[in-house]
Amino acid sequence: MLGGIASGNWAPIHHFCEEHKNPCIFPVTDQPVVSDSDWYTLYLSKGFYQEGETAARYLRSTLDAGQKNSIVQIYRSGSNGALLAQGFRENLGESGVITTTEKKLGADEPLTDKLLQELFAAQQPAAVQLWFDSTDMTTATNWLVKQSRLPATIFASWKLLDGNASVIPDNLPDKVYLSYPRDLPENTQRLWTESP
Repeated sequence: MLGGIASGNWAPIHHFCEEHKNPCIFPVTDQPVVSDSDWYTLYLSKGFYQEGETAARYLRSTLDAGQKNSIVQIYRSGSNGALLAQGFRENLGESGVITTTEKKLGADEPLTDKLLQELFAAQQPAAVQLWFDSTDMTTATNWLVKQSRLPATIFASWKLLDGNASVIPDNLPDKVYLSYPRDLPENTQRLWTESP
């Protein structure tokens, strides 16, 4: 039996366990292998993928089903943002009223005002998924606040931002939703203090 902690990709260990039929119980990782057919590795969380999945479920439940809605999703290839985007994409579901546009930036490709302008020029999205770290999020939100029309919902990842919500300008908080990988800290503290 195996277990462990990895700050990066758990896939090599996952595939080893599947190939050798060796159980791996509750590894701690933000990058588990999400699979419906593998079962030798048992995870407590789907990591970043799960945050994207949660955002998709929330938007499906809140967008007006009576009108066409467009969603723009922006992330960097090979980053944890790509896992968030995958979780979102795979769980949004088929819908005739929701269209999704994705922009995958290269690892070293700069996020510029021009790129954002071109991406938003063709549509006025109801929601935007900004799966970025603090640096890219600052660039994106600084561009967004200069626009005359803002999306109704802007999603970002608390964990990808390393908990740095200060990158969100003061006039955006009512539109920004942060996915969080677990129960909120204040709820966890309450549970600990109420335990017998």
